[in-house]
Amino acid sequence: MPLHVCFGFLMSVQETARRFLHFTVPRVVAVSPQMRLVEDNPSSISLLDILKQGCQSLGIEHETPIARYYERLVNLQARQAPVSNISKNGKMDGT
Repeated sequence: MPLHVCFGFLMSVQETARRFLHFTVPRVVAVSPQMRLVEDNPSSISLLDILKQGCQSLGIEHETPIARYYERLVNLQARQAPVSNISKNGKMDGT
């Protein structure tokens, strides 16, 4: 899905529009096949930074929620449960 379509959708969601959330995509320039220059914008924060701050406030490592998510996926797949179903409370069905 092109980014301008995503931005249009996000701005139509009332909560996103009310908070004036903006998403930026850094510019990437290929210097060689093994090296790329990536634009750094100090006025923006990455989703990884947000995850790290949230986990730090909870007193856990930032890898823990990701590892737990993948463990749950493995358990669901082992039981051959559908993985794409998300219940109303935001948790995966079958867990």
